Amino acid sequence: MTALSDWSASLASLEARGFFVLDDMLGDSACAELIQDFDERRRQGQFQDAGVGASADVQRKIRKSELIWLEPENPPMKARPFIDTMQDLKNLLNRNFYMGLNEWEAFYSVYRPGSFYRRHVDNFKGKNNRIITFILYLNQNWQRPKGGELRIYWDPRKANPSSGKNHPSAVPDSMQETLPSSGNDTMIWQECFLDIEPVAGRLVVFHAPEIEHEVLPCHADRYCITGWLRR
Repeated sequence: MTALSDWSASLASLEARGFFVLDDMLGDSACAELIQDFDERRRQGQFQDAGVGASADVQRKIRKSELIWLEPENPPMKARPFIDTMQDLKNLLNRNFYMGLNEWEAFYSVYRPGSFYRRHVDNFKGKNNRIITFILYLNQNWQRPKGGELRIYWDPRKANPSSGKNHPSAVPDSMQETLPSSGNDTMIWQECFLDIEPVAGRLVVFHAPEIEHEVLPCHADRYCITGWLRR
């Protein structure tokens, strides 16, 4: 398990771009044990189809995956070291950024072949209490043809999506800029995105209210623990 004291660069990325990616959060054996726990619970019929929005309605054109919500007072034994670290991260974020985070929620998530989740943000309409999203991937020997990448989008006009502060070399609000030195040519600023492969032990953390993201179609079983730090 990566020590929080080693996360200074990750926190700087969270502040600057609204997200960070940290590899080797868990070792291979710990990831394998969690996958065994996932599979045993699936054999017991504990997983359910994932829903969309506050009503949690199943909408397969938007989201196709399976999940088990974790009990905050009694998370699975094999998940507790990771959940404890997310609690420590909550405290670290509060100390560094005064976020006022006070609780967490999380679930086991499995994407089977053919599963996906269309572009969205991690807050319900009219609610904004999910502040930080965290995702821990467990998939060993993951290769690009298996798909299932997390695609993160962000606005190049902003250095920090959470603060809304413009980058010092600010992109104009119109997303269009005239270049006088180039014969009045027009440059069109475009949206940025990053595809993150769901490899074992990789942790992704981002600002829940602002960062749009999606799960690209999967061609193999894809395991992760997903959750939020909340106010």
